[in-house]
Amino acid sequence: MLSDAARFLFEQNLSHERFLANAAHQLRTPLAVLKTEIDLALRRPRDAAQLKEALEMARTETERLTVLARKLLDFESLRSQPIVLLPFDLKHLVAEVVERRQTTAHSKNLTLTHQSDALTVQGDAVLLSQALENLVDNALRFAPVNGRVTVTAGATATGCLIAVRDDGPGIPDPEREKIFEPFFRGSLPGSQTGLGLAFVADVARKHGGRAFLSPSEKGTTISLEFPRSS
Repeated sequence: MLSDAARFLFEQNLSHERFLANAAHQLRTPLAVLKTEIDLALRRPRDAAQLKEALEMARTETERLTVLARKLLDFESLRSQPIVLLPFDLKHLVAEVVERRQTTAHSKNLTLTHQSDALTVQGDAVLLSQALENLVDNALRFAPVNGRVTVTAGATATGCLIAVRDDGPGIPDPEREKIFEPFFRGSLPGSQTGLGLAFVADVARKHGGRAFLSPSEKGTTISLEFPRSS
């Protein structure tokens, strides 16, 4: 029993150390690019067009850092804090998330729709909302111009299921087993921090469920399944 407990603590500590090492690696690149652009702008005389280009590059890297920092904080907070299980309406949660992402969808000429059952479930509505936002954001990045992203949610025989589908290029077969691993970044253009889907998978596990790739003839469908009463 003690050896099992010691092994568990060792694995948890090792996982935490890997997480911190990966986080430091992910932060290092945009910080280095940002510093280089600022240093060059200060050392070398530049005209207005060159300074504007340097500032745009700095802004891009700052945006990358902002996204990464937010996802790191979300991910670490999820790991360290207990979840709050309360009843909520699944249809209302889905509608709110989709509404918040409509501006992004319109800016990319994408159609974002949802179809949800009126269903009362028990869970942490804040975390599940964040998880769904990650899934929708992921789908919006990979859907083609004039494409569609569809969110469906409803009851299953054992609980409830939320699925987000896009009609993008799909996930390459060699990467399908790794997409929920922290810091794994796919080869497709648009891949970001590698934390979004890992966060979704952890939220699902905290609710006694799972996140998984659903079969899809075209594009990608990622589903989050959990019991109605966690």
